[in-house]
Amino acid sequence: MNNADKGKIGEIRAKSLLEEKGHTILSTNFRSRRGEIDIISFLEGKVFFWEIKAWNQKIDYHPLEIFHETKKRKMRKEAERYLNIHPAFNHLTLSFGLAHSIPNQEVVFYSDLF
Repeated sequence: MNNADKGKIGEIRAKSLLEEKGHTILSTNFRSRRGEIDIISFLEGKVFFWEIKAWNQKIDYHPLEIFHETKKRKMRKEAERYLNIHPAFNHLTLSFGLAHSIPNQEVVFYSDLF
């Protein structure tokens, strides 16, 4: 299985688990030519912008380390684009998070990272 397939499976698993936790999925793979947000969801007055990563346990660093300043800036820009298209959400609290999926294991969610 290639990385794209693993990533797609991770996104499907994360989406399903978010729905089980009560999230309403607003968008998947929201993208522009400058970036992408894998999943955008809504729960209890908050809009969540999720980065989903299929993770290999053999990698020597933690998944949270992907959130360097460039990644944060790109996610904020894409969130701004989404909110410009959907202004009804502008007054809500925003959360930027990560979900990482390890094959045959649970999906781990980290919200409110920045």
